[in-house]
Amino acid sequence: MEPLVGLVRSPLEVIQEHTVVCIRNLSMALDNVITIMENDALPPLIGMLRHHDPKIQEHAAVAIRNLSVHDECEAKVVSEGALPPLIYLLRHEIKSVQEHAVGALRNLSVIPDNKNRIAKEGGVPPLILLLKSNVDKIQELAAYTIHNLSAGSVLNQHNIVRDGGLVPLISLLSSRNEATVEQAIGALRNITLVDENKLKLVAEGGLLPVLTLLRFDREAIQEHATGTVWNLSTHPENELKIVQEGALPPLIKLLRSRDVLIARQACGALRNVSVNDEAREDIVDEGGLSAVIHLLKATDAGTLEHASVLLRNLSVPTNNKDKIAKEGGLTACVELLSSKHDLVLPHVCGVLRNLTVIDAYQIQIVRDEALPPLIALMSNPDDDIAEQAVTTIRNLSANPALDVKLVRDGVAPPLVNLLRSPNPAVQEQAIVAIRNLSINPQNKVRIVKEGGLVPIVGLLRSVNLKVQESAVITLRNLSTDPENEEAIVRESALVPLFALLRSPHEIIYEHAAIVLRHLSINAQNKADMVREGGLPYFIALLRSSTNEQAQE
Repeated sequence: MEPLVGLVRSPLEVIQEHTVVCIRNLSMALDNVITIMENDALPPLIGMLRHHDPKIQEHAAVAIRNLSVHDECEAKVVSEGALPPLIYLLRHEIKSVQEHAVGALRNLSVIPDNKNRIAKEGGVPPLILLLKSNVDKIQELAAYTIHNLSAGSVLNQHNIVRDGGLVPLISLLSSRNEATVEQAIGALRNITLVDENKLKLVAEGGLLPVLTLLRFDREAIQEHATGTVWNLSTHPENELKIVQEGALPPLIKLLRSRDVLIARQACGALRNVSVNDEAREDIVDEGGLSAVIHLLKATDAGTLEHASVLLRNLSVPTNNKDKIAKEGGLTACVELLSSKHDLVLPHVCGVLRNLTVIDAYQIQIVRDEALPPLIALMSNPDDDIAEQAVTTIRNLSANPALDVKLVRDGVAPPLVNLLRSPNPAVQEQAIVAIRNLSINPQNKVRIVKEGGLVPIVGLLRSVNLKVQESAVITLRNLSTDPENEEAIVRESALVPLFALLRSPHEIIYEHAAIVLRHLSINAQNKADMVREGGLPYFIALLRSSTNEQAQE
């Protein structure tokens, strides 16, 4: 090999040509590649890329292309300065020279460190030009290289679009060469990770060609197409457009793909577009429910999360609720309440929250043994999970057929704890649930025994009027039980109740007055009311109230 390398530097072009042809041929075998690199043949080969003879340039480009296939050579090819001449050859007038130069760059662009270096050396604009080549293989290799450059490099994702790569890549989605289509859609998938590019692709007419590929009978292309649609769907301006361009049927079909990634990405895209009211009903009308519910049994955490969020969105419209229950969605969500995947829990709870506004499903989820996990989830440290769980319990608590069972099965302690939650939404749902449960005579003493009075009394001072109203109504309900009369006063309820007599909100001061009337039946409480300064409040209320209020 050493004498051969020496001949590369011969002053005679014919010897140079024959020598580089020999090295080109030898470079096709791995054993020879190591020998070629060890004998420092690379620098003269790179020099020949700048030779004035196109034949020698081509042979040198082929040899470097062969060498660059091997991991152990890639870094050295770049460090020895091959990038600038290879990029220069992309504009060569001879197509075969272009092909081998872009082939070498495709190999080199696999290495993360090389991606930005190729762009920095000016490689992106000539690569984009080659996307328009009339030679299929050159188009394919150029698309492949741009696909590589766009992977994991935000800078390149911006630069490819800036330099005009979007339109030719979209055009290649209609290529007869499937390999070219695969690389073009792969590049677009990467490029559309950038927010502004999501809108640009749609503006350039790329949405329909991308959606067409969802029906392509090749999993690699389907994978990139679903990934691209998923990326596009994350921008609010694209959500409705994706639906209007007919994406729902193919995406729904791909939910049943054997390829986990394809199913996950299709589900992710549907999840995103389902925030749109129109899309929620359309997905169900297109037969998507059974596939989504089927994915709730997925072992892939990402797919499971997308499916649970999607079903949560679909469960919002009234028209969908019965359909979800009939397809088994309610039961599937109950089973997932014990899931080890925390990202799934708020969403399956959210589905149950939405479905339990209907009485029949309140009974069903209790029958399906949903109560124990829901009670446990109310104590979850994740606010979103706790909120969805407590709201579902609130819905259940409105059903008179369930209120005693709920308390008997242990909802009171976690509800009482949530009255102290720093999250206003959680606190509000908890006090409404306790208000509902406190209507039943069997629950009144139990709620007090579980320590409910102190936080309920505290909520009389809440700045949230809904919370304040529910708290005073709860006390009204509890105060009808003689066992609770002295306990309520003992927990310092009188002063905040007196203050509520001056509330500008009629429903609040009316209920406060009723609570005080109930409490005043007890002889000890009467004395406490006077001692706590209640008389001026009552006298003021007598002067300003209607006859009915005065009677209270």
